[in-house]
Amino acid sequence: MSIQETFRGIVHGSTIQLNQLPGVPDGMEVDVVIKRPELDANERSEKLLSMFGSCKDEADDLDAYMAWNDQQRTQIVSIGPSTHKNARKT
Repeated sequence: MSIQETFRGIVHGSTIQLNQLPGVPDGMEVDVVIKRPELDANERSEKLLSMFGSCKDEADDLDAYMAWNDQQRTQIVSIGPSTHKNARKT
């Protein structure tokens, strides 16, 4: 019979620092399940801005790239996958 307890902690590389002592002897093998806290709408927005905010001044370049990429994909489809140089042979 296994006993399950829940603790909160902070990850530091491959170490998890718990907010309280787990009450098991040192060296005991345990299973760890990671549950990430859900972000609210404001936190999600801030995270997205931090990841993609550097592109905000390059919107025109991004639009041009997306149009070029779409054009390239359209050309590949019209040529047919079997004649494209990266197509898999079946």
